[in-house]
Amino acid sequence: MKQILVVLIALLALAPAVAGMGDTSPGIDDGADYQLLNPGFIPNVGQYDPGVEYVLQHREATVFFTRDGLVLAHTSGDVIRQSFAGASPDVNLTAGDQRPGAVNYYVGNDSSKWLSGIPVYSGIVYGDLYPGIDLVYTGEDGGSVLSCHW
Repeated sequence: MKQILVVLIALLALAPAVAGMGDTSPGIDDGADYQLLNPGFIPNVGQYDPGVEYVLQHREATVFFTRDGLVLAHTSGDVIRQSFAGASPDVNLTAGDQRPGAVNYYVGNDSSKWLSGIPVYSGIVYGDLYPGIDLVYTGEDGGSVLSCHW
């Protein structure tokens, strides 16, 4: 399948937000060497609206991937929506390679609603978005640039 690299200019706004991601020592000085989790694609297992399939979180922005597009929400309140006009309604979203580590959501006092051990992935694939075309989103350079490949 032919692939062409496309970098989403609108999503380049994420680059400054993740410039420090992957740094060591998150401000705790106890002699241990900590490694912050590089941003990755997190599956929605109930922590977000059911229409969301995957989430990519950064310090100042979150990208929500749905079956029919994506939403970039910045902490400033700015929101960018992208839809896939004419795309297949039967698109299949799948995860790329699993990264080390996991994500936990411990929200509220009811531990039965806590979510833990959620895997983090290096990318996602919109399989057969258009006939014979897959759209692949990946976090390049440790997540500092979000790019997509057709």
